[in-house]
Amino acid sequence: MGFAVLGIGVITGAAEAFSGAYQGSVCASGISLLPKTKGRILTNAMMLAVFVELIGVLGLVFAIMALAMLGLF
Repeated sequence: MGFAVLGIGVITGAAEAFSGAYQGSVCASGISLLPKTKGRILTNAMMLAVFVELIGVLGLVFAIMALAMLGLF
């Protein structure tokens, strides 16, 4: 059972790291385009950041469900 928990942690950590790294680049790109578009891209940039954050949230949901299936949560 210890290796299962370790595997869950590694998968969740990878999802969170991916989400954090790419959300930073998406937000930085959106911020850099704000002056060029005079703010018209703000909503689109925020939606793209939300889509990347969804990967991290789904990783967290996966971890909670997997731990619940093991009877640890």
